[in-house]
Amino acid sequence: MSNTPDSTNPNALPQSGMLRLSQFSPQIIPLSSVTIWRMLNDGRFPEPLRVSTRLRLWHVEDLHEWMRVGPDEWQRLHPVVTQGEQQ
Repeated sequence: MSNTPDSTNPNALPQSGMLRLSQFSPQIIPLSSVTIWRMLNDGRFPEPLRVSTRLRLWHVEDLHEWMRVGPDEWQRLHPVVTQGEQQ
């Protein structure tokens, strides 16, 4: 099984706002939380907003875009800049 958004249901997401991981995985985006965190670390999934030490929220607009373009195109369009790459 590939980690692509082919079997996602974008109509199940609101048009805007923010969601917790448990609100979209695995019901809407059929990936486990472990897979999502691995993809996030690889730059292949949208970054969440860190609200507190334990709470992360995702912009629904980012999730819609990710479902539309897929993880590889997301990574190309939103490259992750590490501290060693900063100028």
